Amino acid sequence: MRRALVVVDPVSTGANLAHEIMSRGIPCVRVFSRAYDDDMLANLVSLHLQRSSADGVQLPEGLLSDYVATVFHSGAADEPDAIEITVSELRKLGVVIEAVIAGSEFGVQLADNLSERLGKFSPNRTSKRTQY
Repeated sequence: MRRALVVVDPVSTGANLAHEIMSRGIPCVRVFSRAYDDDMLANLVSLHLQRSSADGVQLPEGLLSDYVATVFHSGAADEPDAIEITVSELRKLGVVIEAVIAGSEFGVQLADNLSERLGKFSPNRTSKRTQY
C-alpha cells in the first residue's frame, strides 16, 4: 500500500510545502478545513495570480499539484463527529498515512485533531498557542 502525507489547508506557503514534498516523490492528500467549491478554489488561484502579476510573487505551485486525493472536512475543527467522518474518508483512500501537517495557520487545529485521532505524527501541535 502506498504511503502518503496529509496536508491540511495547503494554501499560500503551505501549497509550496506540499509541492516540495511531492517533488521528492512523497504523495500527499490535501484536506481543506472548510468547504471550498470549484469556484472558490478558482478564485483562490485567481487571487494568487493577481498578486503575482502585481507584486512579482509566484503562484504557490502546490495549489495546482497532483494530490492523491482532496478531502473536504465538514464541521468545526474540534467537532468529534466531523473529525470521525474526515478520518473515515481518509481511511477509504487506500494509502498509509504517515503524518498530518498543517499547510497554513487555518489548518493547525484540524491537523492536530486528525493526527491525534489517526495516531500519527504532527509537527503543528496547537499547544504552541498557549505558550504566550
